[in-house]
Amino acid sequence: MKVALSIDALLERDRSVRLLNLLCGLFPDAPIYTLLYPGPGRHLGLVCERKIHASFLSRLAKTKGQVVPYAFALPSAARALSIPCHYDTVINVSRGLSHGIQRCAKAQQITLLCDDYFLEGTKIFRYYMTSWSKRHLKKATQLWTDSLSLYAHAEGKPSTLSFVPSLEAHVEEIALNL
Repeated sequence: MKVALSIDALLERDRSVRLLNLLCGLFPDAPIYTLLYPGPGRHLGLVCERKIHASFLSRLAKTKGQVVPYAFALPSAARALSIPCHYDTVINVSRGLSHGIQRCAKAQQITLLCDDYFLEGTKIFRYYMTSWSKRHLKKATQLWTDSLSLYAHAEGKPSTLSFVPSLEAHVEEIALNL
């Protein structure tokens, strides 16, 4: 089985990057697809040892603070960044948007929804971004979260929705279910 990993942003070592590092340990050959990656030089753990494919927004936003002016373009960046069809599974660590990165319909997508940071920070385009996010959550084969508010946000969307007390504690279980 060929696995690809995806994430909203690789800008700093936050919870989503810690989850991605756990997945990198389980899938040592999996490349990473991300909407925002300013390039090498960040201390992000195992993530830095991977082939990283980033969207066009990486040229414009190098820090979290620089993302806000371009937030309206995040859905377009997700549509433009495509995970090739030779991957059977995409494991996505989402903070609100990366679950919309394009993949082949035959590939299953397992999304770990850890927060909605990229939706919270977009006041002007919030309705557009939230509806786009919800629409793309429906495409996930499995959705895992440890937030009751995100669980309610996603209820009824993917074919399998799981609430767990801690995503970090369940990463291996998620990987074993492939």
